[in-house]
Amino acid sequence: MNNGVLIYVLISFVLGALVIYRREELPEKYKRPIAILALFFVVSGFVFLLASFFTAS
Repeated sequence: MNNGVLIYVLISFVLGALVIYRREELPEKYKRPIAILALFFVVSGFVFLLASFFTAS
């Protein structure tokens, strides 16, 4: 696995965990945009993780 992909996957999963853990402390008007952004990062990190496993040689 490429180091850049590994770092991206770790950061995106940590961001998703932080949004879930601190959801009560986020301002109401920022909850939905931050959640959508975190969801995008987590899904793309998962796709990158799967792609790196399939292309590993």
